[in-house]
Amino acid sequence: MDKERDYSIDVVAGILVIHMILGHCIIRAKAKDLYLYNIMNYLYFFMPWFFFKSGMFYKSRQLSERLTYEGRKLGIPFLIYSIIGSIMYGVMNFLQDSFTAKQMFIKPIKELLKEGSIMGNRPLWFLFSLFAVLIIADILHEYKIKVAYVITSCFLLSLMLYIIDFRHPFYLSNVITGLCFLYLGIYFKSLQYKRYIFYTCIVLYAIFCIWGLTRVDMRENKLIEGSYILYVPTCIFGIVSINNIVRYMPFKLRLLAYVGRNSMDFYVLHWILLYLVDILLILFDRELSGLNLLLCYVLTEIILLPLYCSIMGIKQK
Repeated sequence: MDKERDYSIDVVAGILVIHMILGHCIIRAKAKDLYLYNIMNYLYFFMPWFFFKSGMFYKSRQLSERLTYEGRKLGIPFLIYSIIGSIMYGVMNFLQDSFTAKQMFIKPIKELLKEGSIMGNRPLWFLFSLFAVLIIADILHEYKIKVAYVITSCFLLSLMLYIIDFRHPFYLSNVITGLCFLYLGIYFKSLQYKRYIFYTCIVLYAIFCIWGLTRVDMRENKLIEGSYILYVPTCIFGIVSINNIVRYMPFKLRLLAYVGRNSMDFYVLHWILLYLVDILLILFDRELSGLNLLLCYVLTEIILLPLYCSIMGIKQK
């Protein structure tokens, strides 16, 4: 492993990417009544963690440099896998005799403008929003805006958008909350590993897990349960706790670290593989639901995602 990489952060990324993929499989299979899905809710901070992580490793860049760098790193995958996902979505609708030109070409543009991603690969909203967050962070850094001011302002703005029930575009609210978590990552980069911070956070995280979770759909800035005003602090309690727990584990979790190192490949492809399963079921005239469909989704992800990562790794060499 590259000595510059933080092994523990790779492991946490692996845990949370698997959590996200499994969650999407369960939702698509309409199996949310599973006890497993309820247990997964305790990782409610999984999307904020990825913005927080970006803050931990944030380095300011000139605007032109940022646009070029993130255009390659985030923009190209967003474009390529959105197109592939849109094609897969179109094929599925064609096989179901519900394909229209409007659905294939006009609807994705509307979805992109309203939601920051398209139905063909909906999870890619994160790439769209992270790109915007990093650009805004560079501008704020250029003007030497204090970290505490940005965190406070972003939290209050996101709270205001929630109170007025602001809906579209989704990315207005999730860019604001994403910027908040990115700056929290900057602030807590080293501070989070101090023992008194860790102990405080893990105790508070446990209290809120017992007392009642606060969960927010970050993409839509929609409260699922709990109190919105507790959203940011409870996420920080969870983020700091998991980062420390994994950092001080006495054993290696190499499989999870592998997923974390290849998290981008897992992330951009997993939604497309769900469409692949749907298409194959249509072609073979099979109707599955619940646990059977979930099993098909999960096995497909387990088999094809590592295979894809291996192929991509060989190409890069």
